[in-house]
Amino acid sequence: MGRKILFDGKIIFRDNVKAGIDSPALNYGYGLFETILYENRKIYFIKDHLKRLFNSCQVLDIPPPDLNLINENFIYKLIEENGLTKNIVKIKLMYSPIFNEKEWNTIVTVNIYARNSKNIYALVENKVRSNAFYKHKSMSYMQNYHTLISSGEFDEVLLINDHKNIIEGTCTNILCVKDKILYFADGSNDYLFGIMQQNIFKDHRLFGFKKIEALEYGFSRQFIESCDEILLTNSLKIASNVNSINFGSEKIEFKSCKISGLIRDHYLKNNG
Repeated sequence: MGRKILFDGKIIFRDNVKAGIDSPALNYGYGLFETILYENRKIYFIKDHLKRLFNSCQVLDIPPPDLNLINENFIYKLIEENGLTKNIVKIKLMYSPIFNEKEWNTIVTVNIYARNSKNIYALVENKVRSNAFYKHKSMSYMQNYHTLISSGEFDEVLLINDHKNIIEGTCTNILCVKDKILYFADGSNDYLFGIMQQNIFKDHRLFGFKKIEALEYGFSRQFIESCDEILLTNSLKIASNVNSINFGSEKIEFKSCKISGLIRDHYLKNNG
């Protein structure tokens, strides 16, 4: 029967869920999701993920999920029943109308995750994205997914706004380091504000940063070139340094640093 999932509060075999061809989730990518880390037998930042999910429901006028159906203890049980308690696991929480538009379902899947902590090679994608839906982690994820898998040798593709400045990656947030200040694209830009990014900001002084500072129009190429290092973050990766960024045929390289390892070690040892 394959792997087990948590579906509307019950652990079942995933093959038992039979979505029809007219499913709103299948046809329109209608729904929201969160990707959560399980490591060292702990689930990380689940309250932050659920808060973001609820906030998106409120903004988009979607009925919020029933927390009793995604109880943390149920997720631990799901990981156990799939034989993954000793692994690093990607928990995917989906909230979507699988069968019809009026009835929303909560689905949790768990799979092994292999973290690649090497430095990242990134490419800048010159197609402008400007849409308020990108502030939410919606299941309409085709642009991000297709852009990344079409990038060839690159580990991440960085996306731009109307000002032709970088605002985020297909699956990461970008943070820039310059003179011990941590920079980010401010909230007026249409991008998903990450859970890991949020926690790094809260704890920035622990990593040697003097302060954090928002850039109203995102990261220009000139600003990127002036930075000491570039970090990419998300809930599974936690943090990775960028080795180089390609702007077309031109490449900007950055020196290797230990800051990403310091950040990863801190959260894996101290948070859950």
